[in-house]
Amino acid sequence: MAVPGRTPSEKSVTRHPSRVETREFLDVPFEGPWPLELPAYRTIVTKDGQVTVPLQDATFRWFEEVKRLPHAVAWDEAMWGFVVDTAVNVVDSANCGIASAMTEQRQREAGEILKTAESRFKARMVYKKPVEVVEQVAAELADVTDISTRRRRLLDNA
Repeated sequence: MAVPGRTPSEKSVTRHPSRVETREFLDVPFEGPWPLELPAYRTIVTKDGQVTVPLQDATFRWFEEVKRLPHAVAWDEAMWGFVVDTAVNVVDSANCGIASAMTEQRQREAGEILKTAESRFKARMVYKKPVEVVEQVAAELADVTDISTRRRRLLDNA
């Protein structure tokens, strides 16, 4: 019995192709030059006035990690300023235990800095392995021995 309706078309046609290009970056750490560095201290305002405090060690570790992201090569001066501002005002406060700063840090990392894989996926950003790494993996895979003779021997003994 025939199924009612039109017959399917031969080839699927994309009527609205994507206009957004995927941005590709080599999956290697960015080695600089970095236009901005972190200051050693930050100034906070208390009820007694302004106080200068040193940045937490965790803040420096966070900045070292972020400034080496592979896509940092595409950042301009304004984006570097945003990263330094995030480190000094948000990450350092979060490391001191301020809960609202922790939320702000998570939002900035996901939204602008693109530190998470999910945020890079949403921004259509892809990290590609360098050719040397791909060739090295291919060479390692080429050294794998063929197991068909062992399989045949095991099946013959069974």
